[in-house]
Amino acid sequence: MGADLTIVVPTYNERERLGSLLEQIFSACDADGPAVAVVVVDDNSADGTGDLADEWARGGRVRVIHRAGSSGWGAPCSKDLPWPTPTSSASSTPI
Repeated sequence: MGADLTIVVPTYNERERLGSLLEQIFSACDADGPAVAVVVVDDNSADGTGDLADEWARGGRVRVIHRAGSSGWGAPCSKDLPWPTPTSSASSTPI
């Protein structure tokens, strides 16, 4: 993705919060921050989180990984990418 920083956002049923989190990430990084790539890893959400992530991906700034089954919050951090910088889709980790 050609970024200085990759942020991994593990999600499970976070449709209501995902959009504002992505806006916060890009707002913070676009204001003189590093070039950022965001990878949303959806853990088989039932609320349309994956669909919303796909909408963001069409803009070219977000990559989405759809996991089959539910593996828990830490699985994307340990299985999908070798050295991620995770944040919570609930915005509980300040950016």
